[in-house]
Amino acid sequence: MVRAVGSFKHALLFVGVFSVFVNLLMLTGPLFMLQVYDRVLGSGSEETLVALIVLVLVLYGLMWLLDFARTRLLARCAARLQAELDGEVFEQLFQGGRSKPHLRRDVDAVQSTIASPGFAALFDAPFTPLFIGLIFIFHP
Repeated sequence: MVRAVGSFKHALLFVGVFSVFVNLLMLTGPLFMLQVYDRVLGSGSEETLVALIVLVLVLYGLMWLLDFARTRLLARCAARLQAELDGEVFEQLFQGGRSKPHLRRDVDAVQSTIASPGFAALFDAPFTPLFIGLIFIFHP
């Protein structure tokens, strides 16, 4: 199991890097609103508003693309893990004359957990204190 997990540690590193950028791009909405209230409403500039909207749409598109890539990468990691463990599980199922059907269910459970959105949320969790701190700095 450890060997199988170790085979995709580089992919998990990329998932972590994608998570950093996805979480930084989560600040797009609040920063957009701050700029609208500060620059657009104060000056009444429609050009500034259009430029900000285009920028926000591009940044949200980039965030979607990175999140999609992160989700697909986790799904591939889960599929690779299951493929690497299937042979070992098959041997263990019938070893010693006893059937061990729980092994197959365990591998399926691990595979579905890694491919789930909840696993991606584990990469997002370290950013929660950062966001709470930023919110406090903007509005104590």
